[in-house]
Amino acid sequence: MTYKAKERKKGIGRIIDTDLFGKDKEQGISDKVKKNPHLLNDTGNNFFPGIRTDIRSYFERNEISWQGVDNILSSQVASVNHLFHIRHNKHYFHIL
Repeated sequence: MTYKAKERKKGIGRIIDTDLFGKDKEQGISDKVKKNPHLLNDTGNNFFPGIRTDIRSYFERNEISWQGVDNILSSQVASVNHLFHIRHNKHYFHIL
């Protein structure tokens, strides 16, 4: 099994077994009307609960487009989840 396949399987397990994704237990539907268990029905559930509203506002206000935001394997979502909350803390930027 490839790394990508393993990560996809782990992510699907987290959707099914945890509340990490806002209890979004449904399988998202792709353009091809195919059920995909790694796609969320509510894209907002891909972000950490404490920053969901702030992320949406920030991206809309700055006209930043999303790429695959419904996909739990999205690198853009992973980056935003891990870095968005530190954007106002100068201490972190000196470390980075």
